[in-house]
Amino acid sequence: MVCDTLNADLEREEADFKPLPKTKVLLSEYAKELAERSLKETGNRYSTYSSMNSLAQHAELFRPHSQLGDIDKKWCLLFVDYLKHKALNLNFQRSKDPNKRKEVLIGQNSQNRLIATLNNALNTAVRESLIAHNPMNELNSKEKVPAKKGTREFLSHKENNMLINTPFTHGKYDIKPSFLFSCYTGLRWSDLKAITRSDIHTDANGQYIDIIMVKTKQHLKVYVPQVALNLFPHAVDNNTPLFCLPKNDYANERLALWIKDAGIEKKPIIVSGIPMQPCSVQ
Repeated sequence: MVCDTLNADLEREEADFKPLPKTKVLLSEYAKELAERSLKETGNRYSTYSSMNSLAQHAELFRPHSQLGDIDKKWCLLFVDYLKHKALNLNFQRSKDPNKRKEVLIGQNSQNRLIATLNNALNTAVRESLIAHNPMNELNSKEKVPAKKGTREFLSHKENNMLINTPFTHGKYDIKPSFLFSCYTGLRWSDLKAITRSDIHTDANGQYIDIIMVKTKQHLKVYVPQVALNLFPHAVDNNTPLFCLPKNDYANERLALWIKDAGIEKKPIIVSGIPMQPCSVQ
């Protein structure tokens, strides 16, 4: 790990030996180290922690022995090309059942996110004097991958009721109640995965959720109508997440099947909606 390398350097300096070259730190190991630091600082297993671990996995698949000192503009361009044409969605590779594994390329937004994560990791490496400069700065915008701009639509109240009345038969997860709950509260996917009974409070105006949002770290207080409260599955205790949910890529795949079952011809994706309005789809 990176900390071990830095500690070894200190021991060697104290013994009058020359420090080991820090550029020999593997990119994959450094990304894992940054992920663990983020988890320790925030307790958040999504966001930076998830992104850095994903970068580590793809760095190992791309060039498993890439050291920080190996990364130059050419390496970055080849990595971008790998993300665009060869990188597989790892969520579809984890099943123990070979028949359920799929070779699905990662989407444009995932490519953009991994490029941004690599850039963040290299910027941190510069600040920590592991490398002299960040070669990602040598790439122009056309050599990277832009975030995909989707067209957002909204479910009508009629369509929302169609979903309520359509059974969900595409897996064991709480995708149906969590999606409908987001229609009434506007919660993001990352927050839906995290809320517990202890986040629900009552005052003179009714029941409300009081949380620190996972993505933005901002405080959110939103009142929840009874129809949404009725969507909660039975909670084991006050600190267990209310909804049992998979990765959002898998959830979006299953969500699309359910919406098709309901006879709704819109392409869904779990996103943040507008409080008290039908949830948006893209």
